[in-house]
Amino acid sequence: SFPTRRSSDLTFGNVENMLSQSMKANPEVEKRLSRNFTDLKTSSKEYLAFIRKNFTTGDAVAVTQEQAAQAAKATIDAAWALVEQNRVVLGNLLAERSSDATFNRNLITALLTLGILLSIYLYAGMYLGIEQGMLRAGNAVRAIAAGQLGEVQTAISNDEFADLMEDLERADRA
Repeated sequence: SFPTRRSSDLTFGNVENMLSQSMKANPEVEKRLSRNFTDLKTSSKEYLAFIRKNFTTGDAVAVTQEQAAQAAKATIDAAWALVEQNRVVLGNLLAERSSDATFNRNLITALLTLGILLSIYLYAGMYLGIEQGMLRAGNAVRAIAAGQLGEVQTAISNDEFADLMEDLERADRA
């Protein structure tokens, strides 16, 4: 049984609709593949005309296998050209997205590293400030306890240790 005109139109129409819809999902892909898609649609129309003329209207097939292959050649070539262009386009898009993802990963890594280094720097600064204040306060208390008056150092910070050092200076003067 030979394909009917309606079944061949539906088959090619469904393929064309699926390809068209998948290309519309990404305008950049549609732009890059539109010429190959147009070539495929044009050659498919010519091939469909050949099929209608030679396979759906007569009682017997009047063409040779070579004639059928020659008629299908342009459509097959256009389909392979579309497949190849699709491979190139999607490969390029994948490379672009991979590059963007790598950049984003590196940016996030750099920001996290910077945040960690800043945290370490702030922690070290706070630790050294507290340690220095405690050492000065300890020295002042030991000096006062030993009766070495007038040796209390002035505060170099502006925090609770500075308040403590001022209190110790007043005790030292009293």
